[in-house]
Amino acid sequence: MKKRTGCLLWLLMVVVQSVCGQAIGTWKSYLAYTNTTECAEANNLVYAIADGSMFSYNKTDQEIVYYSKENGLSDNEIGHIGFNESINTLLITYANGNLDLLNEQGIYNIPFLKSSVSIQDKTINSIYFHNEFAYLSTEFGIMVVNMKKREIKDTYKFDKAVLHVGIVGNKIYAATSGGLFTADTSSNLLDHNNWQKVVLDASQLNEKEIKKLAYFSGVLCFIVPGNGVFYLNSSGATVRLLADNTLKDMVHQNGLLIPYSATSLTIYTSLTDKEKVNAGIVNHISSLKDNTVLWIAAADEGLKAIKKSNAGSYESIVSGIISNSIKRNLTAYMTFSNSKLLVTGGERWADRGFKPGTLMVYDGINWYNFDENKIEKQSGIKFSDITSVVVDPKDPAHYYASSWGEGVFEFRNNEFVNLYSLGNSSLESALPGSSERNYVRVDGLCYDSKGNLWMTSSGVKDGINVLKADGSWSKLYYEVLNNKSLIDKILITKKGYKWVNIPRETPGIFVFDDKGTLDDVSDDVSNFYNLFTDSNGKTIEVSSYYCMTEDKNGTIWMGTDKGPVICPVPDRAIENPGNLYCSNIIRPLEDGSSNGYRLLENERINAIAVDGGNRKWIGTQSSGILLVSEDGMETIAHFTTDNSPILSNNIKCLAINSATGEVFIGTDKGLVSYMGDAVEGKDDYSEIRAFPNPVRPESDDRVTITGLMERSNVKITDLNGHIIYQGTSVGGQLTWNCRNRKGERVASGIYLVLAATPDAGESVVTKIMIIK
Repeated sequence: MKKRTGCLLWLLMVVVQSVCGQAIGTWKSYLAYTNTTECAEANNLVYAIADGSMFSYNKTDQEIVYYSKENGLSDNEIGHIGFNESINTLLITYANGNLDLLNEQGIYNIPFLKSSVSIQDKTINSIYFHNEFAYLSTEFGIMVVNMKKREIKDTYKFDKAVLHVGIVGNKIYAATSGGLFTADTSSNLLDHNNWQKVVLDASQLNEKEIKKLAYFSGVLCFIVPGNGVFYLNSSGATVRLLADNTLKDMVHQNGLLIPYSATSLTIYTSLTDKEKVNAGIVNHISSLKDNTVLWIAAADEGLKAIKKSNAGSYESIVSGIISNSIKRNLTAYMTFSNSKLLVTGGERWADRGFKPGTLMVYDGINWYNFDENKIEKQSGIKFSDITSVVVDPKDPAHYYASSWGEGVFEFRNNEFVNLYSLGNSSLESALPGSSERNYVRVDGLCYDSKGNLWMTSSGVKDGINVLKADGSWSKLYYEVLNNKSLIDKILITKKGYKWVNIPRETPGIFVFDDKGTLDDVSDDVSNFYNLFTDSNGKTIEVSSYYCMTEDKNGTIWMGTDKGPVICPVPDRAIENPGNLYCSNIIRPLEDGSSNGYRLLENERINAIAVDGGNRKWIGTQSSGILLVSEDGMETIAHFTTDNSPILSNNIKCLAINSATGEVFIGTDKGLVSYMGDAVEGKDDYSEIRAFPNPVRPESDDRVTITGLMERSNVKITDLNGHIIYQGTSVGGQLTWNCRNRKGERVASGIYLVLAATPDAGESVVTKIMIIK
């Protein structure tokens, strides 16, 4: 068991959408909270699950708090929540079997099921509380948690899935995929022979489909979704309480039995007294404190509450609480433009991923989520599997988004403008001779310096298409791209050469120079490299290429299935292919031997991003993310799920805000960011400043000097001119820990910052006040 103490006060103060500045070295979660699926009323809070994440609503002051690994939770992908009134503790279950207990003292982690080697399927189907115990129904049986002692009490393994548990007197009942079973609580429940099957009326229900049990009005009630609610009378006969083929679940809380459908509730106060309430969208219900108030998890309507009035009808008292968050935890591709982050969530490989149309824009404060249903109505075709997005360099409100099936969508001021597909562009269908518009597979959107929009087209003859600045279209034929099933991104280098990566079907890198004549490929120069050699002529062993980027020195970094590969003289790919060479990053062994090791040699590299200091952020398939030095020879940081709030070790994409240094990390579980210490260098020192200033003890003794020119030499002195600290900026920024060369925290007072370019061409002075 793990205990997280001292985090609760912080946790209760954290709001994901805070507009406060983010300190260097800190994390921030950008999770979806748009589809509310479950809720649990507590004392003064109501907790809710939305898109596998959790938030709470304060019934007194209406404060909303968002929870994640960033502020204390142990894991991601929350499955269920439940509040145990007996000990005032919230139980949180995760998709991987992990458990958290949350109360006023902190968060306690119980990783027993997650860590179990013998139990393969760790799915938890439901929670049932009895005194201080939580009975968890799982795919392998029942696990009993003593929430007061924070430990696993018992595990009862069945040969079938258990959907729910209920206790009536000295009897325990289990609804399973094999029917309803019962046993005496005083018997050895580990022994299968002590569990007996309960005989039910098969003419009324399928006993294998019972989802929930409840002891209500002196009888055992149970629900069969799509059928109705039943109970066992005193003689053991099966009695139908409610016939309704729209029912999907029920709750039993606060003296109420509430079966519900997707849009309505039937509220029982006894077996004979009931009322039906139309409640809009209903995913789940909770009512623990006042049985006239019902809290409802209402999908994209958020968390809401209704209250019974004196007239007997139910009125809304809390309208849908909807977060300003990303729409989905899908992050396939990201890019920055004009300090805006644009995110897409499509997938494709041998076929399309059938992901809903996900295009999201973040301006640093708010998210704008494009509505795929609205776009579908306007365009007349499904908006899905969005593979890339690009911003018009002449108009920051003008976007293009590519789709793996429907072509290219155009937007202006967040409104749909046009769809470029068959008939109105040079784009073609991957189905030869077909007029079907669902096979126009486009990716790799990017602009060149002349305002032409480039893109890749897969499964067709002409693998490159261009929407020219004048509005006309061109398509470029290259034999190596002919009918390739997956052509990925286009990287346009500083010299204007195009690099295209092909991840599958004879993978490699295709490089071409169109000579500026888009309508005439006869003068083009192109080469295809399925293998590269190093400067000694030795073949670099890789099988596939997943990403490319150009650093500040013009070096091309490629992400492969065998780690990163760098090309220090990329222009030779066109100008002198016979002398083109690349290299792995070979680091020396600690023992100083001549043999070295290859950086990430057995890792697939999905993303590489360059920060303001020309350092490389490398996103891997299974080992998290690394920050390495400019040449890759030193690892500055390595973040995984074990040592950071990162959501997954499978990194899908990266993007860096060059103005702030914030590194956005898209994973297969969602989006987080890390505030890096590197920003783009300035042209002069006119914008230099230090923050926080003054530096108070609560700022963790960290002060950042920003607005520097690239690679500035920075000296910090006292008022007498004694040098306290000296360093070089990372890009246009430097962070000082308020310590002198001996590692001692400096005294309170005024300190001077002197900065100069490497050639001492310019210098500047600013001041920092330190307060102990």
